Amino acid sequence: MAVETIRDLFANEIRHMVDTEERVGRLMGTIAAELPDGEAKRLCQEDRADTPKQIAALQRCLQTLNVSPGKATCHVLAGFEGEHTEFCAGNPSAAPLAVFDLDLAVEVKHYEITAYRLLITKANLLGLEECQRLLQGNQRDEENRAHQLERVDFELTQSLLQILGSQASQRRQAR
Repeated sequence: MAVETIRDLFANEIRHMVDTEERVGRLMGTIAAELPDGEAKRLCQEDRADTPKQIAALQRCLQTLNVSPGKATCHVLAGFEGEHTEFCAGNPSAAPLAVFDLDLAVEVKHYEITAYRLLITKANLLGLEECQRLLQGNQRDEENRAHQLERVDFELTQSLLQILGSQASQRRQAR
């Protein structure tokens, strides 16, 4: 599709966001499978389950624009996926893997939040009120999930550092 106007650009960015959401859904499923049972795993599973609703909102925006869904690739998310694959290739132990996974999940959420903010601005400037409303709903979902994941990530990292610090202290005392 030739991008000749800001409206064309907006449609192209919505297509990229559809791919982003699809990739995030798969990545969050992978992360959830790697995490031990608990709140972090539940949050990632819930995020994955929310993906079809978010994609439907994006597809509704494309319908509003009267453009075909088309296909676009989000290379940023492909990079996040590659980062995960590379880290896991090193066979990390469970604790560092859990922290890495949660850090990555938070990074992904913030990428999505930023992308939605930019789309909302364009929808507003283009006078696309329905798209703006749909995108704001997705952005709110992403912001809420980011806050939840940040809290769990902090708590997990803090507890692991305390455990590791205690173990290091015990080793020093045993010498």
